[in-house]
Amino acid sequence: KNAVKNVLATINDLLRLLGDIDNVDLNKLKEIEELLAKAKKQMKDNDLDRKLAELNGAAKQQEDMIKDYDRQIGEIRADIDNLEDIKNTLPSGCFNTPSIETP
Repeated sequence: KNAVKNVLATINDLLRLLGDIDNVDLNKLKEIEELLAKAKKQMKDNDLDRKLAELNGAAKQQEDMIKDYDRQIGEIRADIDNLEDIKNTLPSGCFNTPSIETP
């Protein structure tokens, strides 16, 4: 955020200087060139394009994770519904269940 503010301030300085030029003033032209070079260096040094790409990648990863969580929640709800259906189809009463372990 600070890097963008610094670059924006430099660009605004350039625009201000460009607006003040009536006749070609070589000193002002040199100052503008220096400010432009400074702005380009700041953009390069801050590597804003890479940072933006990283943020977009992180946002995409989070979106994929949310979709996966939603899918898993849907599967769990389907399993719960299935278990409730099984429970509801069992007759009520006492059951004689065979022993799983044998002595």
